[in-house]
Amino acid sequence: MMAGGAPIKEEGQAKLELHLGSVNLIQDVIVADIEDEALLGYDILSGKQGRPADILLSENKIVLDGQEIPVF
Repeated sequence: MMAGGAPIKEEGQAKLELHLGSVNLIQDVIVADIEDEALLGYDILSGKQGRPADILLSENKIVLDGQEIPVF
């Protein structure tokens, strides 16, 4: 499901290397046809060490695992 609870049609799953600013992850992801480039779920936003991300929209950034990721 998408963030708003709307169902999405899954195209498949893959293990991908993700580059989010200076944060690099290898993560199992669900591939789906959505309007946005990506939708980050709790499994990513919870961080590697279980430290959740700080989403600072007023500063156009996400802080994940101590690293700032610009939000466009």
